[in-house]
Amino acid sequence: MKKYAIKATANGAIDIVEFDELKSYETIKEAIGGGTFDCISIPSLGVDMWIDDEGKLMDEPKYSSFATVLWTLEYGMTDIVAGDVIITGGTDDEGNTLGLTKDGVIEVLTAVKQMMERIISIKVPVME
Repeated sequence: MKKYAIKATANGAIDIVEFDELKSYETIKEAIGGGTFDCISIPSLGVDMWIDDEGKLMDEPKYSSFATVLWTLEYGMTDIVAGDVIITGGTDDEGNTLGLTKDGVIEVLTAVKQMMERIISIKVPVME
């Protein structure tokens, strides 16, 4: 069965890519731009979001709206995510990084879309 990951760039591009679980380290490192990275667990969706460890430390950080919305789903509006990210399907009992199933990809994309719609629908008062 094919496994997938979701790549989201700070420029707003979202791609579904095939994920070879035997090459997870290389795939994650390439997706976030080649530097060091951290893992943020998103337990409510059973996924992991891999982020650029130094994304916020850049001279001009590029914030990722997709990743920040995914963070907000789990932890509230407590932080923002900068740089490119890749979302994988959590880990197995031995700590190996897993890919997402097709249904897992759909679940993540749907959850992010619903949260974005909630954020967009917030009514902001207008002062005259």
